[in-house]
Amino acid sequence: MTVRSRRYCALRLSRGMSLRELGRQITYDYSHLSRIESGKSVPSAGVAEKVDDLFGAEGYLTRLASAERAALELHSRNSEERDDVDRRSFLGAATGVAASAGLDGLENVRRVLADGHMRGPEEWESIVRDYGHLYHVAAPSVMLPAISADLALLGKQINVPCDANAQRQLSRTAAHLCALMAQVLANSGDLVAAPRWWRTARQTADASGSKQVQVWVRGRDAMRALYERRSLPDALRSAREAVQISLPGTVERACALAAYAEVAGRLHLQPQAVSALHQLADVQAALPRDVVREEASQFGWPESRTTFTELYVYTFLGDAKNALRVADAALAGLPPELTRRRGQVELQRATAIVQDGSVDEGVQHAFSVLAGLPKEQRINVVTDLAWDTYRAVPAVDQIKPAAREFRQFLQMETTA
Repeated sequence: MTVRSRRYCALRLSRGMSLRELGRQITYDYSHLSRIESGKSVPSAGVAEKVDDLFGAEGYLTRLASAERAALELHSRNSEERDDVDRRSFLGAATGVAASAGLDGLENVRRVLADGHMRGPEEWESIVRDYGHLYHVAAPSVMLPAISADLALLGKQINVPCDANAQRQLSRTAAHLCALMAQVLANSGDLVAAPRWWRTARQTADASGSKQVQVWVRGRDAMRALYERRSLPDALRSAREAVQISLPGTVERACALAAYAEVAGRLHLQPQAVSALHQLADVQAALPRDVVREEASQFGWPESRTTFTELYVYTFLGDAKNALRVADAALAGLPPELTRRRGQVELQRATAIVQDGSVDEGVQHAFSVLAGLPKEQRINVVTDLAWDTYRAVPAVDQIKPAAREFRQFLQMETTA
């Protein structure tokens, strides 16, 4: 039985309904329903919708059936006909159900993709760019099965002998995907697996021979240590190494400098943090326009990203005046759909408001920002910033109602 057929059967039995009764309810032959439940046949879209409506499954059974049909279609086609559109349409259907279907659903996705054709390095780079855009808007539960499926296929392909140049290109893609996997795992709350993926990302980046990929991975790794409860002195060393090997005027150098500035700011190393901010501003001014325009991608470096780093550094250095000054600039360039990024900026603003002496106002602002975010966007990089707002509240004010209620809300969020 497939994941889909088991769900159909379980829902029917939970309602004490026979196959004959189900057939009468949806006006469909019960013998064919038996084949559907046994996994020997896949329901049409019409049948799936009727069963969905009858059981009140809110589209879940329809998505399962859609993913299964897409998988069968993809599996049966000749490998030369499987283009990028096939992959995207299949993942679009499959990832909508993989998270709720559990490991069985994820394994089905992996197996179908692992039987696919070998993708060229350019196609893999396009896939990575897609994930770079999805990262800031998609929930971890959506990203995780999709990246897992592609890593399974890439892991199989990367071990197939090919020329040295193609091997290095595949290693670059693997490094980017491993780094994205590390971030998504941490965002989903798995702070044990995430560091292992960061180590793999660094090793794969080194194997690629690309300084740019090595710098990008080390910069992201150092930056994420701030939110993943890892050693900040180690993160500072990693960021310093990334800066030292980075090329002038590149997005990778911007990433490395931002990481160094943020970690140094968190460690209250004011001269180092401020110096890195000045260098970052110079790099920002020299970046190509296409890189600056990539507002919603992990691989771009818009001005709002630099101003966020300024905001972060000034906040942790306790410089509330400068933090409040740059908060509006950090927010101005962010599109409305980047709700998580905007929430991070507003939480930094809340901390600066508290530091500036308006404790109740800052706490209430943080409370409203966090509560206003969709549940799936309240990931650890967001809730950690909210905790920073609370920790900025002086001890004598933490017993006041606003701060006490905010702490209770944060505790519920982080233990949910």
